[in-house]
Amino acid sequence: MKFGKFEILLDQDLPKGYPLTRFMEMGISRADKVLIIGTPKYKKKAEQGEGAAFEGSIISTELMNDIDSIKYYPILRSGTFETSFPTILQVGQEMIFQMMQIMKINCELLRILS
Repeated sequence: MKFGKFEILLDQDLPKGYPLTRFMEMGISRADKVLIIGTPKYKKKAEQGEGAAFEGSIISTELMNDIDSIKYYPILRSGTFETSFPTILQVGQEMIFQMMQIMKINCELLRILS
């Protein structure tokens, strides 16, 4: 899906039976920027070993290899950073959140992702 100059990859657009882990791995590795929409439900899924946990392990590995990465942008949709994101994504979250406010991420993009 295209939104302006952005290519948006959503797992809901995959054909039935496509391996989600492969989609996450390929999508994250080929993306220049990754928006991570945080909610308490997202954090719960990440902690319980659901799809968000696999996604989180890819992101954690990349962040550990390049702690100064500016590839990942946690977007707080509900809750607080502590209740909505795994610990690795809470690091530097104040700075990242302020950057996102300055950049004024288009609300339409968030609507599409929800």
